[in-house]
Parts: sequence; C-alpha cells; structure tokens
Amino acid sequence: MMKYYFILVNILFFISCEEVPEYPPSSCTGMIEIGFYDSPDCTAGQEVNTLVFDISQTCFGWERSAQGSIHQNSATNFIVYKDQVCYTQHVGSLFCNTNAPTDKESFTDTCLQEPTGQALYARILSGTENFPDAPSGFSCAVSATGQGTKEVNPCH
Repeated sequence: MMKYYFILVNILFFISCEEVPEYPPSSCTGMIEIGFYDSPDCTAGQEVNTLVFDISQTCFGWERSAQGSIHQNSATNFIVYKDQVCYTQHVGSLFCNTNAPTDKESFTDTCLQEPTGQALYARILSGTENFPDAPSGFSCAVSATGQGTKEVNPCH
C-alpha cells in the first residue's frame, strides 16, 4: 500500500527503493540459536544449554530448569545482523514485563560472558546467516543487569 502512495508522489523514490535489499529479511522472521558454555572458549559441541529465539514474536518467552526449579525468561527488541544479535532479556517473566530488563548482545565469532557475572558464556550457533552485515560502527546497546530497555518492540 505504501509503495503505491510513493508512486503517486515521487516515481524516482519508488524506483530507488526497489533496488535496496529488504531488511530485515523475510520481515524479521526466523530462529536464532544461541549456545551457552561454562568456559570462555565456547567450544562447539560442548554447550551446557542452547536456546532458540523466535524473533518473529514481539516478546519471546521460555522456561528452563536449573538447580531443581523452573526459571522463566523472555526477550524482545531483537536487532539481527549477519554475525550478531541484540536483544532485551526479562528474567523472571514470560511476558517481557519486568522492571529490571537487561540489554544483551551475542556474536557468531565471539564468546561473551553473561552480564550476571556467573561463569556462563554465550555465542550464536545459527540463524543469522541470511541477515545483512551490520552497518559500519554499529554496536548493540548493552546494559548492566536490570538496567535495560523497558519498552517492548518487534524485531527491527
């Protein structure tokens, strides 16, 4: 619908838009798999846990079992590029509605320690291959634990 509006207003704008590749690909759909490790080398095949985010959801919630209890988490504000993903995690909620979210990032080629300070490290395993490269100078907005973005936004 919007393209027809631009055709009426400025035909040159419409033509130049057609030459720009779609981002996010497939309207930001897909699954991003992140591996978690107990050592900072993130050796493939030695994950202590994996998580698959459905980035098509504005808020993706999941539960995990640890130390004999169930832990709820959710994530929103996904920004995905070929080698990295940015997101906001809400610990203790399946609905992205805590007052203490944490803005996080993960990479395909870098093993990062989780911001909680515990000996848990993360790296992207798959799902970002078909996204564009990050713009020059781009970096995720990361925060201290509990100091992240409170708004809930769809993938962009």
